[in-house]
Amino acid sequence: MRDLRAGCLVVLIAAVLSQTSFASLGDAERMLEAGNLDGALAEVEAILEHTPDDPETRFFHGIVLAEKGQDDDAIVVFAALTQDYPELPEPYNNLAVLFAQKGDYEKARDALRAAIRTHPSYSTAHENLGDLYAKMASNAYDRALEENSGNESARLKLSQINDLFSRPEAEVQIPVQVAELPKSDPEPMAEVVEQQPEPLVDTPPEPVEDTPVADTIEDTTVDVVNRDTAVMAAVTAWSEAWAAQDVDGYLSYYAPNFRPRGNLARATWEVQRRDRLRRPNFIEVIVENPTVNFNGEDSVRVEFKQTYRADSYSDQVKKLLDLQRVDGSWKISREQSAAL
Repeated sequence: MRDLRAGCLVVLIAAVLSQTSFASLGDAERMLEAGNLDGALAEVEAILEHTPDDPETRFFHGIVLAEKGQDDDAIVVFAALTQDYPELPEPYNNLAVLFAQKGDYEKARDALRAAIRTHPSYSTAHENLGDLYAKMASNAYDRALEENSGNESARLKLSQINDLFSRPEAEVQIPVQVAELPKSDPEPMAEVVEQQPEPLVDTPPEPVEDTPVADTIEDTTVDVVNRDTAVMAAVTAWSEAWAAQDVDGYLSYYAPNFRPRGNLARATWEVQRRDRLRRPNFIEVIVENPTVNFNGEDSVRVEFKQTYRADSYSDQVKKLLDLQRVDGSWKISREQSAAL
């Protein structure tokens, strides 16, 4: 697998560019390929002074910053692109590369899931996610052997994972590849979710204020985007399980302390939900305009407009989800719907 600095970087930047922007970026691309990183950075930053909103130039800016080892600055660029162009999977993929380089595999996983949600056929992100899971599994088996050196089952599984890679571990630090920008405008992204019905559009939320600075990322905006992305990834996974009528998956996204409305017993509520998810021939949920507001590090509220459709029922509601962090994952602790 190649990473952002592997030297085999392929960045297809012609497709969405205007003729002027493409011509301007040509020199910067040649400088990058020749290893003149300072020259490439100066050139692309000069272009950005005239076209600061051009997505291709911004994307290339992130590539150059990452090649120079300025990972935090590159994260700022790619995170901003996910906010302004949430339908593009490539910025999410490159965020995953950078998070993986930092050893933050959960953020890398969430970014790759976001890339796949925008384009389910995006094979690069699927492959990268598989490699990332393999890396995470390798770390877990290593830990198991640290705790019990005689655990032969863990040793065998670790050996099988290591056999997947032909190069030494030191050469496979980043189990994800750099992406390419699309050659045609992608279709707008929409997602699915439920509560008699309830859903979700994967449009990244507005940044929130007063976000604590991350230990390894000094830019507050980046930390906010990272946290919001993780929360929305959890909400979207919940909605996807619901739309797929995967009852067990859907119920797994509720926190242990979740209490149904109307003083309904949890067991009774689960029986009702199983029936309501399985009964329709199809379920479609659309979530629009989500907003994310944190109440501390481990508590967050997500609000959005939800459109639900099934073969025998449809409605639109304002949906509110309170989530809390449980063992490193976001789970729903409270759920409310109000008529629009």
